[in-house]
Amino acid sequence: MKKISFIAAAALAIAGFTSCDEYTLPNPPAQSNPAEAVFAASDLEVTNIAGDAINLVSALEANEQPELIQFTVNNLPLDRTVKFVMQISDTEDFAKTAQVSTNINEQNIVRVSVYDLENAYADNFSRSLDPATIYIRYEAYIVNATGSESVRVGGPDTYFAVSSATLTPVLLGHVIEETYYLVGSFNNWQISSAIPFTQTNEGNQYDEPDFHVNVQVTPDQAEAGYQWKIIPGSAYAAGNWEGAYGAVAASETEPLNGNLVESAEPESNAGTIAEPGSYQIKVNMYKLTYSVGLAYDYLWIKANGYYGAFNRMLRLSTKNYIDYVGVMRANHTFSLYCQGSSAVGGVAYGNNADVETVTGEDGITKGGMSLTTEMGNVDNMNVPDYGFYLLRANLNKLEWSAAPINSISLVGEFNGWNTADEAATMSHNNYWTVWTLNDVVLPAGEFKFCANHDWAISFGGALDNIEENGSNIAVSEAGTYDVVLDFTTIPYSATLTKK
Repeated sequence: MKKISFIAAAALAIAGFTSCDEYTLPNPPAQSNPAEAVFAASDLEVTNIAGDAINLVSALEANEQPELIQFTVNNLPLDRTVKFVMQISDTEDFAKTAQVSTNINEQNIVRVSVYDLENAYADNFSRSLDPATIYIRYEAYIVNATGSESVRVGGPDTYFAVSSATLTPVLLGHVIEETYYLVGSFNNWQISSAIPFTQTNEGNQYDEPDFHVNVQVTPDQAEAGYQWKIIPGSAYAAGNWEGAYGAVAASETEPLNGNLVESAEPESNAGTIAEPGSYQIKVNMYKLTYSVGLAYDYLWIKANGYYGAFNRMLRLSTKNYIDYVGVMRANHTFSLYCQGSSAVGGVAYGNNADVETVTGEDGITKGGMSLTTEMGNVDNMNVPDYGFYLLRANLNKLEWSAAPINSISLVGEFNGWNTADEAATMSHNNYWTVWTLNDVVLPAGEFKFCANHDWAISFGGALDNIEENGSNIAVSEAGTYDVVLDFTTIPYSATLTKK
């Protein structure tokens, strides 16, 4: 076969490797060589040989590359070769894809590196080691000898050997266990009394490798140096230090942030907290990093249009020192303070200008936060309207959301759990912080408070501990009641006054 001119990539992609229309040059020279056959997509036949399973564990153990497809090709121009790019997805519609480079042996078998496939899967879909279904297809290219020119076979919408397979991932890094524990000077380095970490987000630990633990450092412990290390659940169960991690600070000026290092001995490479207070130790067991920060029982809401004194501010509460929730009355702007005073400094959360604040069709406004110690110059976050909101803040993701509360109603057995019952709508004070409904007839049974005549936001629990999305509230004795819901108390409270 004679060598032919390599047609421009754009033209071939459009034509799917078909020839250009013929045309005549003025006084055309005589053709001395016969025209070569044109390469078409139909000249490439591809067969799936991987089957329905790709086991990266066994491939790595055998020091082999998984074999994926085999091909035959006709009418390939001289000095050109076929190249395949593997495309994988976690859904059949290939809504999200990752590309994986491949190589070809002398038998025209296309193979993939264990490392390339594992990293593409882990970086784009999941780091879990559990077998999972992946969807596979291949792009084919004709490339020249130097690799400087390539053309997609059949155009941008042509794929070969579309299939699915069960992928068994392989561990390329360190083991991440499901549980971790804190051991240190606070318990005389006794593994049996170690404090368990909490996984910050539910899920496979390889995909959700963040853990945290809250500790209280006393003045005496701080003076002596509150030292800590981390052991995995397997070491805790065995009562030994195998797989333990110590802490190496990022720098002398940043002792509360740094890297975790393998250190299978007590006390060596221990992290240290030198000031008394409530702290949260956060670790990422994939990146092997740590950070130590103050743990805040509340976040005070300093909002335009409401009280500016800390003792009158509304507050957000937390159960895990990461997710905070509470109600807010604001006239467009607000910020969050981490302590009940700013007279002697402190820290606060204000607007993160790099994150766009957006209000969705559901009326919920979302934005980003940034931590600051410039208490007199906090950049406020913003909501679109003057009103009353359910405010959420996440200190790990530095995100906040505010959902408007336009009304609150009693809903329960007394009205058939009818959220649209206008007669059960409560009235509120000028600050929207105290809501009342008088002369409501309640049977012995249960009720809750719902917002906006819907269950998207509700309040319940015990009368002296009202929580967002709390349980139903019990009424032990039927009667006529005045009902008050008070958001100025911490925790929130409700009263039933029988008439």
